[in-house]
Amino acid sequence: MKALIAFVVFLGILAGSGCLVLWIFSKLTGVDMFEAFAWGFRTKRPHFVLPMLLLHLMAVVFLMTLFRLPIVALTMPATERGGLSGYVSGPNRYVYYDVQESAYREITHYNPPPVPPTLDTAPDVVSYYRSRGAEHYENVSILSLPSLLIFFVLSAISVFPQYFALLAFAREYVSSNRLARDVSGAGIREAFEALIGLRPWIVGAAVLLTLVILVAAGSAVAGRILTRHRDEIGPIADTLRDQLVRKLPPGSRITGKLVGSTTRTERSTRYVLSEKYRQAHSTPKLFTLRIYMVELTGVADIPVYLAVELPEEARTEILPLERFLKDGESSGKAPEIELVVNDDLTLSLTDTTGVR
Repeated sequence: MKALIAFVVFLGILAGSGCLVLWIFSKLTGVDMFEAFAWGFRTKRPHFVLPMLLLHLMAVVFLMTLFRLPIVALTMPATERGGLSGYVSGPNRYVYYDVQESAYREITHYNPPPVPPTLDTAPDVVSYYRSRGAEHYENVSILSLPSLLIFFVLSAISVFPQYFALLAFAREYVSSNRLARDVSGAGIREAFEALIGLRPWIVGAAVLLTLVILVAAGSAVAGRILTRHRDEIGPIADTLRDQLVRKLPPGSRITGKLVGSTTRTERSTRYVLSEKYRQAHSTPKLFTLRIYMVELTGVADIPVYLAVELPEEARTEILPLERFLKDGESSGKAPEIELVVNDDLTLSLTDTTGVR
């Protein structure tokens, strides 16, 4: 129900902001942009209308992300959690090790981190937070400075082309209908100053400065949380990794429990099964990977979860595993899988079935 309400609110913001943009542009150009849009649909000019709709959608999504940063920054310290990586237990479900509770805990997570595939990277330090009123958790790293800079750039990429698209569309509408209007950049600047009372560059600089402050504040809060988790939980993860690497050198065998699976698409050469293909193609191949999550016990202080990655071409290895799963979740008692440690510290099946 909350998701439906949030979607309806988003549609309202999308429609309302779109009408506001058209109203402002109508004031600036003297062209009825609402009538212009209706004319664009009537005369079947999708090359004008559809790009503007797409750019507006992008602008709303990215700007909403940036402008909600103050609320997120205020609520994040109260809802953030840190721990060790676990596994995907079902659709939008993730299990991680809560260091404070010294136990694995299941949470709702729409974009959980990938399960580490090597002994020297598992477990990894994970950090989550929950937005106000939400039931699901999100990754704190989404608010790190690199991620927010990407949102900042994408916002600019969607906003500025939208202005030029509206300008070109207004000129096309005026020209095709032979209207007595002069739609020019200079005229828009004069109308903007008369409407707002400020020069366009001043308003633009104020908006830009506001976005920079929001990005800096959001990334600062997220950065402090990530640093604290690395300092407090990182040594625990390092100890567990050292135990895994020391007890499981390359070539050693171990039995793990299959707890679930997921998929990922990757362009790579490391999964090419045919030597003939490898010799004939120098470019990477696009693979759909089945990622099987296995639980290793008895080799570290706590159970550790790793990913066994197989391309879907490896049908003889995949089919025996799939019969123990239902929609990516382990059905019934988790089967034991015979695994071998590779030279790169990844895990692979020991034979064509790997299941016992």
